[in-house]
Amino acid sequence: LALKPDVTLSIIKNSKDIKGSTEKLYYDENVYRISSGSNSFKEIMQTGLECIGDVSSYDVCEVIYLAVKSLELIEENYLLDLSHAGLFSALLKLSGVENNIRQAAVRAVADKNRDAVNVLYNNGDISDTAKDILLKLITDYKCVADLKANLNEYLSDENVAACFKDFEDMYNFLMANAEKDKIRIDFSIVSDTGYYSGIVFKGYIKNIPQSVLSGGRYDKLMKKMGKTSGAVGFAVYLDMLERHNLSENEYDYDYLLIKNSSADNSAVINKVLELSKNGETVKVAEEIPNGIKYRNLVIFGEEN
Repeated sequence: LALKPDVTLSIIKNSKDIKGSTEKLYYDENVYRISSGSNSFKEIMQTGLECIGDVSSYDVCEVIYLAVKSLELIEENYLLDLSHAGLFSALLKLSGVENNIRQAAVRAVADKNRDAVNVLYNNGDISDTAKDILLKLITDYKCVADLKANLNEYLSDENVAACFKDFEDMYNFLMANAEKDKIRIDFSIVSDTGYYSGIVFKGYIKNIPQSVLSGGRYDKLMKKMGKTSGAVGFAVYLDMLERHNLSENEYDYDYLLIKNSSADNSAVINKVLELSKNGETVKVAEEIPNGIKYRNLVIFGEEN
């Protein structure tokens, strides 16, 4: 049995990689990854999309917009966290963080751990500039203007400025095309700067403590696999949504319909169709079953 760790790798491997060509693909697959808690394989149900080829800024906007719309369909109480792997990497490079402590620095930002940054500084592992940059990456920002003001002294660097401009454009696009209070700037979500190269995002919904959607631009991964094209995409974790549905459903059924054994089946079917016309769930039984929860009890021929 071959366990696929990732769908994107297969898509990249089989992409055309032809100049002037853009492929838009979607998938619905199960993947298998090592669980950090148990060190055993965990099955993850994914559905997602990829845009590969000559990826334009519009293509990236389109993918992010679809991610927002996906979250809206799943749950009205959602949040989309936005970051930029290129800007993160450019700032780390500017900070002079050495390779041997880069992982610790990235982890400190991922955990939003100011104490960890201070420990690195007090141990002499990072400079004043590095400390300042890491703390600014940990800071929460209400808008991109606040981020720009905080990073102003570093925007003279050409690479930092270019990445910031790309991030700013994507942020402003979302401000114009999504609910403003549902979009957050959060650099803690950048965990793999060797995979992603540009915009990175994660989606969250009410009552689920982990992200149910994640994606971004991954030109670096394309290059690692010998491709010259760009790529952007995202995945929705369907197994996480199953947990959401369980937590949201207080009842097993919206209606429990009790009928006697001699009831006309056609009439019962018509009653079920009437009760479920707006998507409600109906359980038909001849007596009230043990161990189930229902919102409404209907005795066939008489509603209670």
